[in-house]
Amino acid sequence: MIKLAKIWLLIIFLIISAFACKISQSYSFSIHFVDEEDHIIFAQYINQNYKLYTGLSSNHQPIPYLFSAVVQKVSSPPNMPMLIKRHRQAIFLYTFIWGSILVYFFRWQGLSAWTVIEMLKYSLLGNQVLAESLALYPAMFIFFYTLQMLWSKKNIPKIYLYFLGLSIFICGFNLVPLWPFLLLILIIWIYRIKKDSLPIIAGIIMPTFLLFCLINPLDWYRETIYNNTVYAMPQLNSLKTPLQKASLLVLPFLVWNRPWFSQTMAITMGFIIFGVSLWMVRKEKKKLSLILFIYLVAIISNTRVNNPSATIYEGFHLLPWLGIWIVFTIFLFNNVILVSKYKLVAEVLGFIAFIILFSNRSMPYFETKDTATEYYINYSNFEDYARILQILHQPQDRLAVLTSESLIYWNTGMKPATRQIVYYPWEESVPDLKKDYQDMLTINMPEFVYGSREQSLTLHNYINVIKNDKVTELFVRIDRTKQITPEQLEAIKQFGFSIK
Repeated sequence: MIKLAKIWLLIIFLIISAFACKISQSYSFSIHFVDEEDHIIFAQYINQNYKLYTGLSSNHQPIPYLFSAVVQKVSSPPNMPMLIKRHRQAIFLYTFIWGSILVYFFRWQGLSAWTVIEMLKYSLLGNQVLAESLALYPAMFIFFYTLQMLWSKKNIPKIYLYFLGLSIFICGFNLVPLWPFLLLILIIWIYRIKKDSLPIIAGIIMPTFLLFCLINPLDWYRETIYNNTVYAMPQLNSLKTPLQKASLLVLPFLVWNRPWFSQTMAITMGFIIFGVSLWMVRKEKKKLSLILFIYLVAIISNTRVNNPSATIYEGFHLLPWLGIWIVFTIFLFNNVILVSKYKLVAEVLGFIAFIILFSNRSMPYFETKDTATEYYINYSNFEDYARILQILHQPQDRLAVLTSESLIYWNTGMKPATRQIVYYPWEESVPDLKKDYQDMLTINMPEFVYGSREQSLTLHNYINVIKNDKVTELFVRIDRTKQITPEQLEAIKQFGFSIK
């Protein structure tokens, strides 16, 4: 009977995976986002032997860059549509692997959590190569495993503890804002299993050592820890007041006056299950305290967004927290509500809630996608300019993209003008980056510039590239135009571009 249940579990997981894969591919070109594009372009230069954090400056953690570098190295995409598509396929493969892990460790609860987050992640850009997307599933695994340990206190095989440590490593080197959550999780495990926690520590330290063989740890610290703490976070953190920060503690409670769609519906269901669970264990002080403590652990996984209905660019930081909240919800439903005397009622209501959630019209499978049109809208502009730059470039040429459109760098053959691939306002506060930028504007001007925000640079030193008789934001340094051959001019003319 148990073996048959496992077979059914596997079959259902594979059916849902096939369905999820189809949805994933239909969303390949739906939304473009600068963070993913930065990861892709940094990865391109990493594959060209640029050193992350030494030769390239970024405040993001390394795993998203290395993930994209592997995707590009293995798949060698011949054009931009395949570049984006290969990354979507890689993210789904990553998702499937973690789904398999969740199902293996947590059976039906793992399958339920994975299925729900798979359907909700698109409104939070969870199908793109983002730190949040890559940290989501290991964070869910870590939290699930911690819940299981705190609730049941079963003996855990040492190999599983190594994997727990590896999962903490993956989360940590994807997303710095998860560090408080990960640190608390680590403290909980060390406190509960004492010296037996050594495999967890080893699971963190060993891959960290291997990572620091690829990147310089001092440069990594300067770029991702010091620069983030001193320069980026004070400017980018939208939660300025103590009240805004305190609101994170009651984030699920803030869902009531928000728009009613699948994301807020799932959070609301979790809030209800949390409340019912507290009521059911109200006379059991240990369980009551444990549930409240676990709630606080879950809440700490979100330090940046205090709007539970935020989506897309405003809400993508919520993704790991949403996955953890879903795990919390499903765990309480199975381990508190379904073991009570109200089991039959709970099963009926749970089934109804499941149907209501997955019938919501905001679910991704209700949308009809035209991938060709979406590619044209979201990516064709990048492809046009990258193609023109590829035609015009010479090996020594440098390119500076001054807008949030870094994908223009892809496959141009050009070097970045400075250590920065993109130029964000907060980076002007970083002394060495500011100096590099000022040098680029005055004494070390690149051959090509995309973006018109620096009129002092482009007005007198550059010539506009024309597209269909209209000026563009692509500029060529005046002295460099003399080296452009008639053949190159004829080649770009075929795509509607010219230099006058």
